[in-house]
Amino acid sequence: MKKILHVGLDVDDKSFHIGAFCSETGEVFELSSKPTVGDLLKKLEKFKALNFEIKICYEATYIGYSLCRLLRKANIETVIIAPSLIPELAVKELRRTDWTLIKWQNIMPMVY
Repeated sequence: MKKILHVGLDVDDKSFHIGAFCSETGEVFELSSKPTVGDLLKKLEKFKALNFEIKICYEATYIGYSLCRLLRKANIETVIIAPSLIPELAVKELRRTDWTLIKWQNIMPMVY
């Protein structure tokens, strides 16, 4: 049986930041990749080789739907969350991290 790996992806121009959590085993992973789909898929293939089923969630950004389509084409379940629907703390310039996205992955409505 495959273990589910919940992946929060923080996307920017310089790199993709990846935070991942498996609730069945308690394993936590944190890594980054070049901001390309090819490099991201290479990183994710390592998890697939460890018998993980990958579920990705990320905040809607300028790269939004094209990245989602490419990940889905690679048979990776992908959800985009609207930035306005992610609860924020009242702290100036608080940045939503990939861990926040993992937390809200199964609760927030999908954009796409």
